[in-house]
Amino acid sequence: MIGDLQGNPEPIEIKLFSEDAAALEAKADEVEAAVKKVSGVVDTKNGVVVSGPALTFKIDPQRASRFGVTADDVAKTAAIAMTGDEASFILQQDRLIKVRVIFPPDVRTSLDKVKALQVRSSSGQLFRVDQVADVDYRERADRNCPRESAPDGCRHRTTGRKRSQAPPSAKSGINWLRM
Repeated sequence: MIGDLQGNPEPIEIKLFSEDAAALEAKADEVEAAVKKVSGVVDTKNGVVVSGPALTFKIDPQRASRFGVTADDVAKTAAIAMTGDEASFILQQDRLIKVRVIFPPDVRTSLDKVKALQVRSSSGQLFRVDQVADVDYRERADRNCPRESAPDGCRHRTTGRKRSQAPPSAKSGINWLRM
């Protein structure tokens, strides 16, 4: 059965990402206007979600090589410090519970402390992340909306057609949109 006949149309979700919030707003409105012209589109919703502060690690492979590590080694260390690592398991009643080791929140939320994060090379030498990487903090906005914000989330609901079955008007209407 076609999804729409069952009351479950197949949504199409379009996500735009950019560091330039003004350009993102303008392009999102442009995309929505183009999608609304497509035959079979029932409704649209667009919105901005500020994805929150972002830490960007720009690792310099040449600086990292001076300490005997690769950019990947530094990236893994930073990722483990920020999101943790499963170090072990404990048995609680009849279940195994993962034990995650992670830096305390005051370290993960302080730019100066993140820059001072210690990395160990294969020879055992310790050095700071900021000796091999530029660490930046910035706000980011992703043009997208949270699924919780509306019953249909941030989707462009169609009459049940699959993307491969999209009419030529949909394909030609969207192809011209470039950022």
